Amino acid sequence: MTIKEFIRDTKKSVESTKKLVEKHIGNIENDNKSLAKELNRYLDSASKLMKWCDEHEGKEVSEKQPKQPPKTKPIRDDVAEVLGYPQGSEVTPTDLRKKVVEHLKTNNFYDEEKKLYIPDDATCELMKFDTKEIEPKKLRVTQLYA
Repeated sequence: MTIKEFIRDTKKSVESTKKLVEKHIGNIENDNKSLAKELNRYLDSASKLMKWCDEHEGKEVSEKQPKQPPKTKPIRDDVAEVLGYPQGSEVTPTDLRKKVVEHLKTNNFYDEEKKLYIPDDATCELMKFDTKEIEPKKLRVTQLYA
């Protein structure tokens, strides 16, 4: 289905539903004011959708650009050795972060109670962490690249 067909079908559907709702609003008695308000909100939404359809009816839809593959960077050899990568490896930031988290958890540097990574001094020095206690959301790996 093309965008033009979609818009045409949507407009027809909204118009017919809008007419039905307007007809029923006229028949609602005073004790059903909340239902009338709800139907009026629906009419407002339908009007906004119609406006959107009118604005986009003649526009061409552009093709989405394909995603670029993630960029890899060389990591330091001492870090590569500890994380199990061969020397001179190039790794994406996402993969490197996953390996660092895995390393910290397997070496029991994660405190479940505090919800923090608390590595020993040697790991802090190797990974060049700024602080001894690291929140998982604030774990950065840019310092591990060569």
